[in-house]
Amino acid sequence: MTNKIVYERDLLYPIDNENELGAIHLEVYGVGKNGKIQVVIENKSRYLLVKYIDSIINIMQSDVFNRLDVNVLHGVDINILADEEMKKLYGNRKYIKVVINDGNKSFEAIDEINI
Repeated sequence: MTNKIVYERDLLYPIDNENELGAIHLEVYGVGKNGKIQVVIENKSRYLLVKYIDSIINIMQSDVFNRLDVNVLHGVDINILADEEMKKLYGNRKYIKVVINDGNKSFEAIDEINI
């Protein structure tokens, strides 16, 4: 696995205000050392991504990974490029990894992705 982007796309996701949308840039790097597809999400709007992670995962699943027959919850490592607000909440690291265990989501600050 190289660290080249194999697919990228901008996606919109719903937020609490029905008159606005959140926006992300999705980068897919292929399968990493752990056998999961590695993804990096970059925030393109002013909303805290961790608050809307369920919506973002649903959009990723339906718009991208259903075409590949990949279940995001089991076959994808999701990493969020940390902005200043996220660094304040989770520590001064480059990425916030979305950790999914039995459907429960938590967040871990990391500096490197397992590519």
